[in-house]
Amino acid sequence: MLRWPFLILVSATCLAAQIRWTCDAKDGKFIVTPCATCKKFYCWDGKIFSEEPGYTRPPSYVLSYWEEVHRRSEQIRADIDRRGKELREQVQRAEQDSARLNQERMQAHKEYMDDLNRRISESRSSPASPRSGMTANTQRAVPKTLVVVAREPATPAPSVPPASRAKLSEVQVGMDRAAVEVVLGKPHSALSIPEEDGLVEALTYMLDDHATAHVRIEKGKVVSVKISD
Repeated sequence: MLRWPFLILVSATCLAAQIRWTCDAKDGKFIVTPCATCKKFYCWDGKIFSEEPGYTRPPSYVLSYWEEVHRRSEQIRADIDRRGKELREQVQRAEQDSARLNQERMQAHKEYMDDLNRRISESRSSPASPRSGMTANTQRAVPKTLVVVAREPATPAPSVPPASRAKLSEVQVGMDRAAVEVVLGKPHSALSIPEEDGLVEALTYMLDDHATAHVRIEKGKVVSVKISD
């Protein structure tokens, strides 16, 4: 670590006397400006250079060294600013994507509910079909032989495997649903509830230790994770 410059005052017999500065070799290389109107002093492994009267002017290799140090400092600062800008842009894009997905889910849920309400309204408004009474011809009809062909039982859909309780701890408040499903997989059940503040989603996971995890998502972000044994 570069130590703070340690300058030794050699002589100052009166206020008007010239101040002579020297450098300690153990302090290595550094630059110091003693006052606002003073020129720079370059300490170089015990040697001192300056454009002040009475000092040796700094050689080109000293100036080149400090120019390179300054250039590297500026490059590091520029890299930090660039990386910070890229990170801010990534966060902004992620927020925009999350908001878009949340809006799409809310729109899809609204369309589903509108269609469901329309079907319910239509079913209530349509008159019930009258039941036809049995006629004499029907009573005298000769029963027919019905042939029933047994079908092979349908192959059940593969069930969703239980989620890992160990991985449940990776689900953090603030994550979106896509990130939750990356960690735990598809939920065993999901409930969407539109509210004034936005869509509320309740995801339920069956864990590998027979417990049940409940993940609540509001406005596209996880707000709580609860476990019931």
